[in-house]
Amino acid sequence: MRDPSDVATRRARHWPEARQVLSHPDFHHGFREVQSGRPFDHRRADALPRLGQIRYENGRQIAAECAALGLAVDWPSPGHIPPALKHLVLRRLQPGRR
Repeated sequence: MRDPSDVATRRARHWPEARQVLSHPDFHHGFREVQSGRPFDHRRADALPRLGQIRYENGRQIAAECAALGLAVDWPSPGHIPPALKHLVLRRLQPGRR
């Protein structure tokens, strides 16, 4: 079994695996927090189950990466992954891009 603590979209082999990670509500919450400039919420993270903590942190990492790339992502709902974010992840899934 793969370690879920790595930014999962770097380890995903296929879009369905990556989509499952991005669709996690805690991933979305962490992503949105970074977008709004809020700091890491240790109290919230500590209250989450282990996988929720990991996904929250993964979301924050991907949001920071998007910001560093100058990629504007409007993401109001975890069930609807924005095209810009999907394209970023799909590029990672290409052989030799990991």
